[in-house]
Amino acid sequence: MLSAKTTSKVQLYDGNSSKWKKALLCEISESNLPIKYGGTLPDLLQKKIEAAKLVSENGGLGMSGISIDALNTVTIGAGSKLNLDYDIKDSNIKISWIFKSDAHDIGFLINHNKKEVVPKRRINSQDIVNEGSYICPGIGKYTVTFDNTYSLFRAKTLHYLITIEDSKYANEIIEKSSK
Repeated sequence: MLSAKTTSKVQLYDGNSSKWKKALLCEISESNLPIKYGGTLPDLLQKKIEAAKLVSENGGLGMSGISIDALNTVTIGAGSKLNLDYDIKDSNIKISWIFKSDAHDIGFLINHNKKEVVPKRRINSQDIVNEGSYICPGIGKYTVTFDNTYSLFRAKTLHYLITIEDSKYANEIIEKSSK
């Protein structure tokens, strides 16, 4: 099916990580390769969590200007989604997020009263930490959704933090989740 020229460029490995890690290190410098693949580059999410905890422990504020209490971990089944509902009672409230999956992509969107305000997109969050924020222009129900409905066979383990920042209550985190 494939030409000899193409097959000469492809290398296949079994589950023996010592073999494929050596091959990766021949192509990618150790400092640019994550630890889990045999390099020395720390996991970006872990670095941000550790930095936020350090700031919080020293009496300061976390990544988004509010205290960091916990990072939530959840497994979203194949064909399922996680909806996090927030009842916003004032305008100009900021919803901030940070998340990363252990493996594979995940869908992400935000709705306001069932209307999409942060467009749905599939994010390769296994490779990068995704973070951002949205300023709520009005009151109502805002739903943050992590969507795995397109996946027929794979559940996704997701690590996330959603924060709600009100200028009057800058250190309060409110979360209500429903599946």
